[in-house]
Amino acid sequence: MSVVGGRLYDDKGVRFPIITGASLMAAELITFACLSQQMSDLVISLVYIIYMTGMGMSIGAIMTNALASLKPEFSAQGNAFLNTIQHLPAPLGLL
Repeated sequence: MSVVGGRLYDDKGVRFPIITGASLMAAELITFACLSQQMSDLVISLVYIIYMTGMGMSIGAIMTNALASLKPEFSAQGNAFLNTIQHLPAPLGLL
């Protein structure tokens, strides 16, 4: 989905893929909150695919936009910071 998000980023700017991805993720979280007791394994998998589709659409545009706003001499530090932030929640058990 990052390919689709990147293409949307190129065509429509940064707002469209971020808002679309966030909307898909919000819809998935609402679905899980309301229907979690009645969901089968297949439905849980399909809803999770929707969540990851939204994540794939938005995270690339967010990172590209964040790095583009930095001065060129700070882009390496910005990239290292974003990679650290992406990997930090896993050992803490937040993912």
